[in-house]
Amino acid sequence: MAFSLAGMASVIQRVSWKAGKPIWSLILILLLVLVYLPSIFGGYLIYDDPVLITENVILQQPGIETLKKILFDFSYKTRLTLGAEYLPVRDLTHWVELQLFGLNAQLMRINQLFVYGVAVLLFRSALLRALGVGIVAEVAAWAFAFHPVHPESVAWLAGRKDVLALFFVALALFLYAGKGRRVLLAVPLVLSAAVFSKSMSVAAVALLPAMDL
Repeated sequence: MAFSLAGMASVIQRVSWKAGKPIWSLILILLLVLVYLPSIFGGYLIYDDPVLITENVILQQPGIETLKKILFDFSYKTRLTLGAEYLPVRDLTHWVELQLFGLNAQLMRINQLFVYGVAVLLFRSALLRALGVGIVAEVAAWAFAFHPVHPESVAWLAGRKDVLALFFVALALFLYAGKGRRVLLAVPLVLSAAVFSKSMSVAAVALLPAMDL
């Protein structure tokens, strides 16, 4: 957990940009960790966790053949085993975790919270880039970070697709708000990663003109 917090602190310095004092980002993350701390000590839930992780015969296998199945195998059997969806980004993260941590639910939960924390920082920085440093952007960012709609996705390992999609959408908004020509080229790629994390992320394209407005 200390490693993850150190990683968060490093990310804070990178994504805060010129968005006010980094101390507010640090406070936001520390409070976020405090709120979600009880969930870290939980295990797997019977809803989808066994199907997607603990009893998934594909994701528990190491080697290049597993990667091929995740990325390129569209057969009925493989897709059904992987949750009846083509979400390779989500499946790859679970596969890497299983190779690194085994079936250690606590380390997976810490990792999931880490991804959510970085996503929140990116979303805050995107708002500050678009609206400027001020109370409106800060209130929106903090309200979003602690909104009661998020705990299910953050504290439930089968909700990984939601957290990953949020991360990539927030990154796309952050890049788009910068308006650098080279950076804008990366926005479609980042949004594609969001779609391959959760298919409903295709609707996130509508957020770009919304930011312009």
